Amino acid sequence: MLLTIFLAAIVLLPHRADGWTHRKAASGAGVRWAEADLYYSVDEHGLAGDGVSDDILMSVIDQAFATWEAVECALCHDPAGIACPPVACAIHPLGLRFHNDGVRPRQQPGLGCADTAPGGAQTADAGSNGDAATSAVVGAGCEQPVVNGNQVIFVDDSAKWNFGSGVYALTLLAWNSRTGVLADADVLINDAGYHFCDGACPVGQVDLLNTLVHEVGHFVGLDHSSVPTATMFASAEPGVTWMRSLEGDDLDGVCHAYRQAWAEDGCAPPAEPGCGSCAGRPRSRPLPWTAVAGLFLVAVCLRRRRQER
Repeated sequence: MLLTIFLAAIVLLPHRADGWTHRKAASGAGVRWAEADLYYSVDEHGLAGDGVSDDILMSVIDQAFATWEAVECALCHDPAGIACPPVACAIHPLGLRFHNDGVRPRQQPGLGCADTAPGGAQTADAGSNGDAATSAVVGAGCEQPVVNGNQVIFVDDSAKWNFGSGVYALTLLAWNSRTGVLADADVLINDAGYHFCDGACPVGQVDLLNTLVHEVGHFVGLDHSSVPTATMFASAEPGVTWMRSLEGDDLDGVCHAYRQAWAEDGCAPPAEPGCGSCAGRPRSRPLPWTAVAGLFLVAVCLRRRRQER
């Protein structure tokens, strides 16, 4: 009877569907950074016109990058059935370290190709909500991407913002079309169309940290999520702050995106054929109830086998 009850629990408990998406190169390779240390500069124009001091601005930008740098994931041996050993995980940091290179004169965003190889065309993605999206990501995949340094840029001239009036911010990415390795990333803030603030925003203004945490998700290679509560969801109302922190879907997405790098760094194949493989999981998230029930069922089976001997 006990076996039947817990087997039913495994079957009936809902499974959470992933909503994250990972940008792909023309070759099918996932778009991601290959180096661990990444540098970015901040446009000297700043947001003084919005009442955000330079000190606060730099602090908010650094905090947005630090939110993703702090992600920890696990390489797990996931059981595919009750005959497999229990889950065993090794914790790995995401592996990206962000460094603020200081304030610099505004540069032309580094989006483009220095070659005409297949896959060199620019592609735009305004998110799953189309015109309702408040964030966008534009990318160029080519053999020789244009590189001029990663930047956070404030666009204060509406004539230079060609990405839609409803878009708060945009991330421009350039990657190798064969390997998917990122070469350049620029975050553009639509200061011409919106006023930005740092918490306790007046009606109609946009929370800067909320916007930047989302854009740094694009910076590391993620596209928009279909999960409305995820930080990487395509749209948000002005003034909201819930995108300041990462949710489970965001963690799953970025862990999956960088899983191959960890596997190459020493994730061993499962000891028993058919019993799972290396997989990324957020460190801070507990095992789902289905996994807990499954492990209990394994324990029950092992105990009964011992009693039968």
